[in-house]
Amino acid sequence: MQTLLNLAIPRTARYRGHARRADDTYGVVVHTATGFRTLTITSPMLALAQEGILVERDRASILQQLD
Repeated sequence: MQTLLNLAIPRTARYRGHARRADDTYGVVVHTATGFRTLTITSPMLALAQEGILVERDRASILQQLD
């Protein structure tokens, strides 16, 4: 999960924990400069990040959730 965060938003959020949801997404708790946030990460997004790939749509999704 931290790899995905580093690809999307370098040095902005630190991974704290996650839980898999029934709809094949993950609720990911991160710590930012403004406090804790919960992000919704899809399984395909995570699979690509494990390969070091992040598409712009996924980066935008993460950034939008942090706003």
